[in-house]
Amino acid sequence: FELLPDCSSGTAAAGRDRPPTASLSSMACTFRWVPYRSDARMGLNHQMSSLSCAMNEAAALGRSFVLPAEICTAAGHNRGGACIPFDELFDVALLSSFVPVRLANATGDPGSGVTLRAGCDAACARAEYPCSSHPNLQRRQSGFWYSACLRNTVDTEPLARIAQARLAMPAPY
Repeated sequence: FELLPDCSSGTAAAGRDRPPTASLSSMACTFRWVPYRSDARMGLNHQMSSLSCAMNEAAALGRSFVLPAEICTAAGHNRGGACIPFDELFDVALLSSFVPVRLANATGDPGSGVTLRAGCDAACARAEYPCSSHPNLQRRQSGFWYSACLRNTVDTEPLARIAQARLAMPAPY
């Protein structure tokens, strides 16, 4: 299962306009944060904060974000102890209209890919890890994923601009 935008027409899979932030070649490239185990058994709000931070970085890099195959919660959270396939819990097509996404259990899943060196931000990643030579990229994230957004180490502007355009918000958002 894979949803990617129709790059030839400049529209997303749902047919909505997409800002010209990524080229056709970059849309075939993937990005993921690993490991997910610190976040994987927390509550849904915690996991959504972490996933949104990682999706922001994928948008900044102009890459498809590889989502976890399922969302699980620990017994102490949300009547937890259960795992639900990601695409049963969330509208993957709607998410893909903001940032191209694919599920980790997708046919042809790119696997782990090349790991960004420590301290390499989005500008560094675009310069040192171009899609042409590193189509499958990952960031090794220690601790909870959302921490990178709290520390302002993730460029959140590209996704904010996409949301601003989709919601017809006045600039600046």
